[in-house]
Amino acid sequence: MQDISDKLVKLRKHKKITQEKLASSLHVSRKTISNWENKRGIPDLDSLNLICNIFNIPLNYFSEKVEDCYIDNNSTIGKKSFNNTKTEIMKYTFYFNLILTVVSAVNLFIIGKYHLTFITPLLILNLCVFFSYYGGISKNFKLNRKKIICVFLIIFLVLMLLELGIILDHNNNNIDIGILFGITMHCFSLAIGIETFLFFGNYLPNEK
Repeated sequence: MQDISDKLVKLRKHKKITQEKLASSLHVSRKTISNWENKRGIPDLDSLNLICNIFNIPLNYFSEKVEDCYIDNNSTIGKKSFNNTKTEIMKYTFYFNLILTVVSAVNLFIIGKYHLTFITPLLILNLCVFFSYYGGISKNFKLNRKKIICVFLIIFLVLMLLELGIILDHNNNNIDIGILFGITMHCFSLAIGIETFLFFGNYLPNEK
């Protein structure tokens, strides 16, 4: 019966990925990968989720009861993966987020009857679906916490100032709580949508 170390080595070699490249994708050192493969440690759950996303395999591949049924005769990893549905949802919501983010950004400058009020809740819903299927969110956030927070605040504040200026100019410097709440939610969701591409697109599985 193979353990996690043996299965990780087999996955990496079948995919012809070096320890350095895998370490870079997981945001860990090459020594950490070496330790995992030589049974001097094991990946945490977040790292295992990222490995599964990279190799397009289900998490239960690393279970003691699961053998190499996910590596076929042509050495194609993940061809029989039960993770395909999750992967497809993650990819489609990621690219749909791109469309919604662009539309939302354009919508920032539209006032009046052509202003699309449904874009903000649709963008928020799509982001919720994406992150619910994204296996490495907690690890990615821990590794890039300061950068993610700083970039978010900058984007959010710039968007708020920009949209407030547009709304105030259109309404002759009059604004109520309802409009302010709508502006805040619009800028908040748009800022997260932009950050999704900056920090959370790294682990979308590559199609070969």
